[in-house]
Amino acid sequence: MHKFFKKNIKSRIEQFGFSAPFITCQQSFVLDFLRVVALMLVVNAHLLQIFIYPYWNPTESLEEWQFLLYILRYSGQFGVMIFFSLSGFLIYYSIINNINKNKVFDCKEYFLLRFFRIYPPLIFSIFILMVIHYLLYSIDISSSDDFTKGDEIYVARENLTLSWKNILGSSLLINDMFSGFYSPVLNGPLWSIAYEFWFYMAALVFTWVIFKSYFFAYAFLVIIFYSSWEYVEWWCYGWSVWFVAFAMTHIETNYSKHVSTTIGFSGSVLFLFIWLYFYNNRVDTWYEYRSYYPLGIIFSFLLPVMLNRCGKICKFLNLYKIVSKISGCSYTIYLLHFPVFMIFFVLTNLIVDDWLERLLVMVFALLFCFSISYIIACYLEDKKLIKHLVSKVR
Repeated sequence: MHKFFKKNIKSRIEQFGFSAPFITCQQSFVLDFLRVVALMLVVNAHLLQIFIYPYWNPTESLEEWQFLLYILRYSGQFGVMIFFSLSGFLIYYSIINNINKNKVFDCKEYFLLRFFRIYPPLIFSIFILMVIHYLLYSIDISSSDDFTKGDEIYVARENLTLSWKNILGSSLLINDMFSGFYSPVLNGPLWSIAYEFWFYMAALVFTWVIFKSYFFAYAFLVIIFYSSWEYVEWWCYGWSVWFVAFAMTHIETNYSKHVSTTIGFSGSVLFLFIWLYFYNNRVDTWYEYRSYYPLGIIFSFLLPVMLNRCGKICKFLNLYKIVSKISGCSYTIYLLHFPVFMIFFVLTNLIVDDWLERLLVMVFALLFCFSISYIIACYLEDKKLIKHLVSKVR
């Protein structure tokens, strides 16, 4: 069988059921739309966390509206789950197109494309982070005692000191993946970037093992992986969202729509019951802190259906221009929004007296973040530039 697989790539692709997929214009726009929805869920959650929750306690105000409280509390995490799902969908296309283009799975090309997609905006965001820390240090602000008035109910960050260990961990994409390395205090969302990167690397190894037919190596990796469950548990939850989207994309492109729709709805119903169980038992924090992962898996099961059937809705909304612009810089916005919001809050909290002023600061911070991210993304998220860099390195 090994010799048969090595004869030609066509036989190998047929053996594994891969076809040469392509993304239609309608699907591309729906992907952009969903990416913007995910981004706004995350950004909105952090706007509330940084600017609103210090002076408004949703737990008390929404005590009788527990489901709404749950949505407010975990909307940001669900936005991240959507990002994971979209990533799984797109990586499937990337891998199969890589195979079709090169006649073999080119690991180097795959890695370089992921590297240049992730790293330039990430390193820039870390640089901005250090600039912000230097600014805070120069004006003697190192903790919440230096920028709070005393009547705050909650503060998003109490300690603002810079940890070089966490900067190193984030630069190497091992933050929140390995013990002792955490995301920088002023940019907590970087944990998901590390998760994404290792999703990509897991997909690389998975594809390489299957493509080379080294199934014994795959079995060995699985054993090693699950023996380290204590350290990779949370990553595995995110991986499950990512992998379901990856698998559903394979089913969608290689089987009939009836099959993919049946599997999609069946899987989503199953995990809806799992989510309901987690939601009803959220008094136990074990269930509460993991409850948004089943929602992410539901989204992954339904993603192919949404891509094929939501195009008309998006077209009706006539949001092509604004959606494409925001989607084009969504990664940069994701990387920059939290430290930008934090510096605006830290520098204005002592002089802002009422809700109107607070909302104006919040809106200005949002517009500033989106504007600067759009400008930066023109260079750091330029797909043609990324491909040019990959070709140069290769």
